Amino acid sequence: MILGWQLLNESIRFGRFYTMEKPTLPKGTRDFGPATMAKRQFILENIKKVFQKYGFQPLETPAMENLTTLTGKYGEEGDQLLFKILDSGDYQKNLIDSNSFKDSFKSSFEEKRSVELLLNTFYGLQIALESLSRLVFSSNLESRDPKEISRLISGDVFEFNVLLGVPINSDEKSLLRQFIKKYDLEIANSLIDFYERASVYEQNYDQKHDNQFYQYITNILLPRLLPLFSSSLNEFVIEKNLETLKSIPSRQVTSEISEKGLRYDLTVPFARYVVMNRHEITFPFKRYQIQPVWRAD
Repeated sequence: MILGWQLLNESIRFGRFYTMEKPTLPKGTRDFGPATMAKRQFILENIKKVFQKYGFQPLETPAMENLTTLTGKYGEEGDQLLFKILDSGDYQKNLIDSNSFKDSFKSSFEEKRSVELLLNTFYGLQIALESLSRLVFSSNLESRDPKEISRLISGDVFEFNVLLGVPINSDEKSLLRQFIKKYDLEIANSLIDFYERASVYEQNYDQKHDNQFYQYITNILLPRLLPLFSSSLNEFVIEKNLETLKSIPSRQVTSEISEKGLRYDLTVPFARYVVMNRHEITFPFKRYQIQPVWRAD
């Protein structure tokens, strides 16, 4: 107690209280000061005396109960008002490792699916780049300006003339679209680099440049883009898994990360106590119970 007052005085002296975020109470809770507590205790003590006078005995149950005990007793609306307690330890790992979530994510992106996605989309990227190299010169834009090429990549012409024709599935096409539009300037600068290497600006784009560009893509451009593409793949897989997570009912999520909850009233805990101790209880069982309850009203 003395140490507590010393720490309090030190905090005030050095002004630490003034730099802290303003303290607040959780919604639905309140403090009881000394004057209020004196009145409450006086009332409660008198209530207890009356109970005891007529043979009632005190009973106390834990603040939290298993959710299997609490849920389903108050109806669906009542269940929404329960305060649930997260499991101790790494509940996120427990959630991911749970069978129900494994089943849900199995239909999403497993490791094998991610590799397949990478290979197919990278193949689609190669096809899209080959088409893009020709599209740039047929679009009457300044092909030496990376911003002009970037605008072409982000526009409808590229979408309808290139992306829609790439023979990959919808997920792979979504990843390809995200990657190309995120790194449009890098791709634009690479195209300009190729045009300069192959003297396209002096000769105009023709069939021989298709073959040269294929070699450029294979040997220079794709290895340069692979680290960026791997990063986009990770982001895409995370996003897809989050979509899967959002589709899982909240009740299923709760059951995997929370087994306990704060009591909503004293009736259900009392019923649970009677069932668990029915062989030791003498009936009629006269008890009184005065304890706080918690409701997310």
